[in-house]
Amino acid sequence: VLPCMSYCDAARSSCERAFTQVGLGWPEFLSCYHFHNDRKKETMSITWVCFTPQMFNGRKIACGGFWCSSRLCISKKLVCNGYNDCGDWSDEKLCSCGAGEFRCGTGRCVALSQRCDGFNDCGDLSDEAACHCDNAVWFRCGDGVCVSRAWVCDGDADCSDRSDELNCTCKSHGMQECDGGLCIPPSYLCDGERDCEDGRDEEGCGPANESDSDSEPRCFPDPSLTSNGGGEICSAMNSFKGLNLCEPITLEWCLNQPYNATGFPNALGHGTQASAAASWEAELLQALTHTACHPHMTFLSCALLLPKCKPNSSHKILPCRSLCEEVRGSCERHLLNVGLSWPPEAECGRLSQWGPPDACLLPDASNADARCSPLLHFRCASGRCVSAARRCDSRSDCDDASDEQDCECAQRGMWECLSDKSCINLDMHCDGFPDCRDEEDEKFCSQCEVEEMACLNHQCVPQRAWCDGERHCADGSDEWDCELFSLNVNHNELLVHRHAQSRLVCSDGWGAALSHLACAQMGFWGEADTRFLQRAVRKKFLPPLHLTPGWHQTNTSTVQAALAEGVPCDSESVVSVICHRNDVRADCGRRSSSPPPRRISKRILGGRVSREGRWPWQGSLRTALRPHSCGCTLIHRRWALTGAHCFTRQDDPEAWTAVFGVNNLGHLSAFRQERKVRRIIRHERFSARTLDYDVALVELREEVWENPHVQPACLPHRGVGVPDDTYCVITGWGVTSAKVVPSKLQEGEVRIISPSTCQGFFPLRPLTPRMLCAGYEAGSVDSCMGDSGGPLVCEETDRRWTLYGLTSWGSVCSSKSVGPGVYTNVTQLLGWIERHIFLHTFF
Repeated sequence: VLPCMSYCDAARSSCERAFTQVGLGWPEFLSCYHFHNDRKKETMSITWVCFTPQMFNGRKIACGGFWCSSRLCISKKLVCNGYNDCGDWSDEKLCSCGAGEFRCGTGRCVALSQRCDGFNDCGDLSDEAACHCDNAVWFRCGDGVCVSRAWVCDGDADCSDRSDELNCTCKSHGMQECDGGLCIPPSYLCDGERDCEDGRDEEGCGPANESDSDSEPRCFPDPSLTSNGGGEICSAMNSFKGLNLCEPITLEWCLNQPYNATGFPNALGHGTQASAAASWEAELLQALTHTACHPHMTFLSCALLLPKCKPNSSHKILPCRSLCEEVRGSCERHLLNVGLSWPPEAECGRLSQWGPPDACLLPDASNADARCSPLLHFRCASGRCVSAARRCDSRSDCDDASDEQDCECAQRGMWECLSDKSCINLDMHCDGFPDCRDEEDEKFCSQCEVEEMACLNHQCVPQRAWCDGERHCADGSDEWDCELFSLNVNHNELLVHRHAQSRLVCSDGWGAALSHLACAQMGFWGEADTRFLQRAVRKKFLPPLHLTPGWHQTNTSTVQAALAEGVPCDSESVVSVICHRNDVRADCGRRSSSPPPRRISKRILGGRVSREGRWPWQGSLRTALRPHSCGCTLIHRRWALTGAHCFTRQDDPEAWTAVFGVNNLGHLSAFRQERKVRRIIRHERFSARTLDYDVALVELREEVWENPHVQPACLPHRGVGVPDDTYCVITGWGVTSAKVVPSKLQEGEVRIISPSTCQGFFPLRPLTPRMLCAGYEAGSVDSCMGDSGGPLVCEETDRRWTLYGLTSWGSVCSSKSVGPGVYTNVTQLLGWIERHIFLHTFF
């Protein structure tokens, strides 16, 4: 069976340029007229007379749907749906518009009422072209589009030709000007990060503040200091004051370097080891090491990110230019194949080639371990290194096939999930976090006695201590879900677990405050109605619990802590509570019913400026050094959710502030609410290397006041995910194009992409169930820097917006790379979120 003609045509259109670049033409024996597209229908089945492979690494090769003009293949159901799935709008060009609709230049249909309303509904501004502008209110751009005069000279280019920002001065806005004309806030000066393209904002900053030089130093061994391996390095290690001082290497995939001390800033401009580990350059270089394109790719990557530190000196030893050029010559083609290029900050010409001994780094040829990273590579029996991801993948990558030997989990020192035969690390078994598909790695882990109960972390505690108002489990799970309602909806009695049994509560001394507390413990924060029912209604229960004498004089934070047993119930009635649904969850996800007038759109790498108050749960996390560091999502009056990676550089809550109710970061707002951060809770399993479990809770010192501009988003229900091909919205103040950070909140629609399709875009980085993919195969909309930790919300049928994702990682910003962004899957982590909010609210 020969290839189909359509498959040949698709291959030729993509690959012929490779022949023309070397002066050759498409081979005659591959001319597509040799092949056919026929298939014949027999009595019971369809027999193909040509062959078309459908998928490769999760991505379609030959199209069984709709071919975009960009040669992207999309599903037919995405055609004429009003969204730019192709990236060039070709999926919307042949669509018919109905009465009362306007056809955009892209082919998209929008309502006539959206014509000349100041909002880019078409995506190409064709609905805003040739409109009348009132000069008192509007400013006409060079291309004829009208924008608000309040947006002129505000630091954001709202006109496509930037005419609204011409003849403006940074000084007039209290900003600092870079050589290229870019305006940056004064706080960006000398903050350890290059914000101007030429780096002038970090020039002339003087030596690091050493006012804390008397602080207790930290020492660690470094065998590279002396010939016999007996030296130590001591460093104060105080935040930015630690610049130019030596510190131990902690980045996991660089622990195999022949030296173990590093210093900053590095060759790429990062000021700390944490920022280097979380950078896009680290992600790119680490991906290259997986390709095994050169035996010293890992050494070079680590030397660029973590240069060798020279003791008692501010000098860092960088890799040699010859090594960089050799490795780049072997590895850059892998980047070019996917439309990327060698990072400009890693340009080999910047590195030293000549000088005294130890002027630059070269790998020790006698040290074979320096060629293979134990975390990223597998060493073949022949000594060759291959990507660890290729180990036991049923394909021989080693010349001697040793990468496909001893593949049983036990032989590899791993634990086997029986449901799908996958292997997990031994320390993941019985650690309290399910990793196998059916959670079998967390089953039968506890060895509790008859009178004991198992905590979620498999610790055993006595039954009598369960739900007694005190934490006995280290994870607090013995005080979780202690209150519930009876199944009899006509009575709604309050039940409290005690000694592994459900008990009614005597009404003696009970009041409205306790009913409100019981509702709050079950997640209802509204009003509570209390009724007392005669005990005879439910005789099958054990004697009811009663209030402990003097309970109100103690610092009681939970209902179960105020209850005891063994005292008769004088009233012979029990408590019934009705928790009203006008609580946080019921009021969540609502937007103002009368939004302010629409305004002009623009892109957040394909997004647009958001209307004031449109996304009332969006927050900004900031420090004294960074006016906007990460996005966050309000989920409760006192709690916000963001990405754990936002705190790799600074995890001290005292340094952080959360701001809500703002749309324009550069202007004051009457709705602005600023709250100091009380507590930061990062997931215990968060990995900066893989960005798995990338979630963190932020507790505010004071509750926010809810108004149309400040509202919490809804959390999903347990076990309920968002279906593939659902269109959702991402928001944030992220980069809109290379080096441009807007002050106005941006928004953009993205489509949920299946895990199998998404994995095809990241073949060297495994996706986990805690990750969610969204975007477009064309890469037209993606979240970017500054949006880290920000929300991905989806509209439900009742017009509420639910938080399903947190911006985590994905395509490199402003590169030629296409594909989706990767978000933390909130549904998968809902139990962790609810448990920690409960424990830190009531204990």
